[in-house]
Amino acid sequence: MNNPRKKPRPITWPVTEYEPIQYLWSYDATLEQPPLNVKLNPRVITINGMQWQARSDCKYRFDYYRLMDDAIRFNGYNDIQRKKFPLENEINLWRNVIQQDLWFFVYFVMKNPLANHPFIVEACKEIQNTTEDTLQVWARDHLKTSIISVARTCQKILNNPEKRIGIFSAVRPLAVKIQNQIKQLLETDFLIRSFPDILYVDPYKEAEKWTEAPEGGLIVKRKGSYHEPTVSSWGLIEGMPTGDHYTDMIFDDIVTNDHQTPEIIQKIKDNFEMAGNIGTRDCQTTVIGTFYRHDDPLVHIMEKTDPATGLRLFKTVKKTATEDGSFRGASVFLPEKTLAKKRAGKIYFFFCQQLLDPTPRGQEKLNKDHLILCKRSDLPERLYKFMLVDGSGDAGRRHDRAADAWALGVIGVEPYRDRDGSNNIYILDLKIAEMDLVTAQNAVVEMYCRNGRILKLGVEKVGMSTTEIHIAAALRARNRHVSVDIGNLQILNPAKRSKEYRIESALSWPLKNGKIHILESINRASRDRLGMEMEKFPAWHDDGLDMLSYVYDIIKTYRFGANPHDESKPKEDRWERAERRQSEKKAARHGWIAV
Repeated sequence: MNNPRKKPRPITWPVTEYEPIQYLWSYDATLEQPPLNVKLNPRVITINGMQWQARSDCKYRFDYYRLMDDAIRFNGYNDIQRKKFPLENEINLWRNVIQQDLWFFVYFVMKNPLANHPFIVEACKEIQNTTEDTLQVWARDHLKTSIISVARTCQKILNNPEKRIGIFSAVRPLAVKIQNQIKQLLETDFLIRSFPDILYVDPYKEAEKWTEAPEGGLIVKRKGSYHEPTVSSWGLIEGMPTGDHYTDMIFDDIVTNDHQTPEIIQKIKDNFEMAGNIGTRDCQTTVIGTFYRHDDPLVHIMEKTDPATGLRLFKTVKKTATEDGSFRGASVFLPEKTLAKKRAGKIYFFFCQQLLDPTPRGQEKLNKDHLILCKRSDLPERLYKFMLVDGSGDAGRRHDRAADAWALGVIGVEPYRDRDGSNNIYILDLKIAEMDLVTAQNAVVEMYCRNGRILKLGVEKVGMSTTEIHIAAALRARNRHVSVDIGNLQILNPAKRSKEYRIESALSWPLKNGKIHILESINRASRDRLGMEMEKFPAWHDDGLDMLSYVYDIIKTYRFGANPHDESKPKEDRWERAERRQSEKKAARHGWIAV
């Protein structure tokens, strides 16, 4: 149902003015002063109430000073000249510029002063010339939604009112916000006067649809009769359209900080795939966003390929916040002070949302390349074996969220500490996979039995779980007895430590210093899974890392000495040995005072 509106206000043509010899930045404190090496044209013009002066570092699509002169000249025509040159009028002039220049729309129609910047000028040219399916991943606060979802959508409608454009976000209210921006622009006097054949003077009364209601949308003047509105908004999590076919589909804000659970992420991915069936044959699909994590839907879309050719389905365009995409690079758009504040925040968020790198190799907390691959023949003669179990519960019973994987591992610890007080550890057996409780118990029993003497079994206990009881019972059936009383079963718990902190503090130093080894005979899937967890930590699953980190909780109660065969220790000559023995005898006879 259309909303009633008061009597429409009369349309007044925006004044176009020429204000000579002044500098816009000298009196508008809301704008950042251009760099000192950038020259400003002293002439200031006003179009649609928006002041502007040219910057020497911007390559604009049109000469707006010349266009202003043409507008002034057209307004000075007498009746004879108007009849002789009917197309030479101010309305037709601005109409053509709006249709052909996306930057003009962003700056003068949307009245966004931040757009007078070389980054935005070039970005508008790229977007306007793009006709293929693209994934536009831009740094946050770089006007991607304003340029692509709002301005470009309006421009497409004003060039072809037969367009049917669907806007999709994670939830519908986010898409409605974008639709409302488009709606407000299509109600402005400047556009209504320039496009009387497309836009209604009072769309609330005249348009077939002009509402944000779920069954509504926006419909401009068009010749065809279509089921779909000119613009409509939808949510990927709920409220997907049925039976519609769009000429253009825009996916903006399909990933947000509030929608990060595995179930929601998977639902967004699935519904995005389904949305591929509601476009026309020549539908242009544009996905817009910023990375939040390594496995979010944007990464999934970026990696989509054609099964027949293996080619990527979406052309990925990345626009990072710095010129070279580096952590300390110069800013491409944001003021350096603003970028410095973002850089000083949590580094992972800066890499994801400003540098568009959800797995920063240079800032990895756990580098998988430091994991040493070894053969069984390279193992030390003496190893204390511990088995660790990180459970996920019964995957078959967990309907509220996606099942985590179980992580089972047998870790060999060399019973000697080096000069830094650290032990070499060896991953002798490993399994990381999604399993139900029964399958996981059987896997634990098989791994325990095939690895010889296990000094201690550690089982993670979180909350009221009884995993250790079930495992002990299953081992007892195989004549293997473990219990806390005997001392060969240890209950592992986080002890109020966050998982990220516990994993990083336990594994970071040993990994960087070559203390963690893994047998090459371990199945490739589990090795790759552990490496992937390291590479994507802390943004991905961490079941294997969680299990491995607990080995340091177990061995801290063991008093390991120095390696007697350590050849790196300097050897004593006979005089030093004699002196040491004499000192030891004195100490034994007279106590510490004689030493």
